[in-house]
Amino acid sequence: MKKTIFFALFVLTFLNFDAIAADTTPLVAYKLQGQWHVLDKTGKELLSTSKVMEVLGFSNGYLRVKIKRAVKEIITFMKMDGTIVEIPDVDQVWNFSEGRAVAVKYLDELKTKNLYGFLDENLKIVIPVQYTDATDFHEGLAFLRSDRKRGYINKKGDYEFYLDSLVGYDFSEGIAKVNNEAAFFGFIDKKGKLIINLKFDEVGNFTSGLCYGNNIEKYGYFDTKGQFAIKPIYDYTNNFSEGFAFVGKLDSKFKTNWGIIDTAGKEYGKFEYDKFRDFSDGLAAVLKGDKWGFIDRTSTYIIEPQYTSADSFVEGLAWASEGKANKYGFINKKGIFIVSIPKPDKVVDLRQNRIVN
Repeated sequence: MKKTIFFALFVLTFLNFDAIAADTTPLVAYKLQGQWHVLDKTGKELLSTSKVMEVLGFSNGYLRVKIKRAVKEIITFMKMDGTIVEIPDVDQVWNFSEGRAVAVKYLDELKTKNLYGFLDENLKIVIPVQYTDATDFHEGLAFLRSDRKRGYINKKGDYEFYLDSLVGYDFSEGIAKVNNEAAFFGFIDKKGKLIINLKFDEVGNFTSGLCYGNNIEKYGYFDTKGQFAIKPIYDYTNNFSEGFAFVGKLDSKFKTNWGIIDTAGKEYGKFEYDKFRDFSDGLAAVLKGDKWGFIDRTSTYIIEPQYTSADSFVEGLAWASEGKANKYGFINKKGIFIVSIPKPDKVVDLRQNRIVN
């Protein structure tokens, strides 16, 4: 009997610990009268500080913040207890990606000449800040360039392959775009082999097996062989998300009207949206006129247009505001405000690390 009671108490304690840990994950940072407030997904305040100029994002347990050091503005990390982490000889950090964060040192006041390296999860420099260009790690690789060589490195800082004179970008679905000095884009595989020739003026990233690109003045979607699977008939295109993409057509007044297609190129609904956010959690925020609402993948409104601003759903919550009603915060998929905040000066969704208001 005692063993049963002890086990039950242990389970309750363990579950309660998990609930507390989940609640301490930040949802949003907002600025009000010079003070930054960080809330969790229940609306509980985790941190309030005026020590930073801006909150820019959250990753690996750290807030990414802008502060003033003497007369110089730098971007560094802050712990959730409000402690600012000073990293010697580093003027800027990026958000973590796959356990590594890019570290940047400015070489001039205009920040046009910089050196790049990488930090590990303990904020220790593991790849020296001595390179002239870098990307985040994606699918285990990052592009790195110096005056002598360029190519893709692993997390130990060893080059997996070199690129000669090409510039590299993030890997997605095992493929990365590259461009030459004439700014033509092509694609390589993870061995550095050019699998799509350098022939596009503008491209996106591969998602759902397709990538957008142009053919003279129009845009469509090509496959991993570089052949158009969706004909280039659109004036504007975007990456696929959850199997759907927003594409734009210009009307007679040169206004862009957005609609959605699937990976077979089938169009859903009318081309009637003025702005959009990519599909996430099965829904997409769209602007029609001056009001935002949310549609599903058939272009049917699930939440009618009623918001002055809105953003993507992530784990059941999305930023929204109703200016006239003085409502600001995060709604559920029924359009009900779950987390409310005062009218903010600035709002950063820390799940997506972007400004949403």
